[in-house]
Amino acid sequence: MRTAIAAFLMLGSLMGATVPRKMGEFGFELPNGRQALLSQYKGKTILLSFFSSTCPHCQTASKFIEKMSKEFGPSFQPIGVCFDPMAKLLMGEFIQKQGLTFPVGAATNEQVLEYVQHPSGMIPYVPMFVLIDKTGMIRAQYQPGINDDFFKNLDANLHAEVKKLVTGVSTPAPAKAPAKTSVVTTKPAVTAAKR
Repeated sequence: MRTAIAAFLMLGSLMGATVPRKMGEFGFELPNGRQALLSQYKGKTILLSFFSSTCPHCQTASKFIEKMSKEFGPSFQPIGVCFDPMAKLLMGEFIQKQGLTFPVGAATNEQVLEYVQHPSGMIPYVPMFVLIDKTGMIRAQYQPGINDDFFKNLDANLHAEVKKLVTGVSTPAPAKAPAKTSVVTTKPAVTAAKR
């Protein structure tokens, strides 16, 4: 009986984060050295994205997020946080190369993994996404290695989730995008950092 309970608890810890849950505070350092807080953006639909500054999947995803920020306007607030070991040094270049206008900063590996409730013992892959509604509730969270189906058609799935929170109207994502337009392959994304 104890073995079954231990196995169940272990399986639960591998399944990922508790959703929905109240948005906790999260601080990150902007390129100018100032500290930004997630709570500054409460009242908007927030897409909190965790990147590695050298990850090609993160670069592609950030460009798509930039397009969504223009589409959804001021009621939508994307935020990017780089948490690879060189994040503070490379985030300025990451922002410039992708032409990003939304806030992008840096945080430590430990801060990010704790915030997303990353299962211990699993390698974290990026990009990771946390969707927060206007009331400050985390409504969805997606991580490669945990939610792989979401990443097979990332652009359409991410757009549908953001649209649902911004407008309050649910529209299903297309069943499958053509292989040429897929942002993320079925292989795991770049490893951000090992715990």
